[in-house]
Amino acid sequence: MIHTNAMSTWINLEFLNVDFDDKSLDERFRKISVGLAEQSEKNISSSFDLWKEIKA
Repeated sequence: MIHTNAMSTWINLEFLNVDFDDKSLDERFRKISVGLAEQSEKNISSSFDLWKEIKA
């Protein structure tokens, strides 16, 4: 498994050009991507603690 900081860096570089024309959506997209990557062996509902994170 890739270290969390390395995973975060990789995802930010990989999705560098993602632009939803909304800074908060861009940040949410990256946060969700990191969360899913860190918990890749789990399903989506198990990867996040809060319902709002799952729903996002």
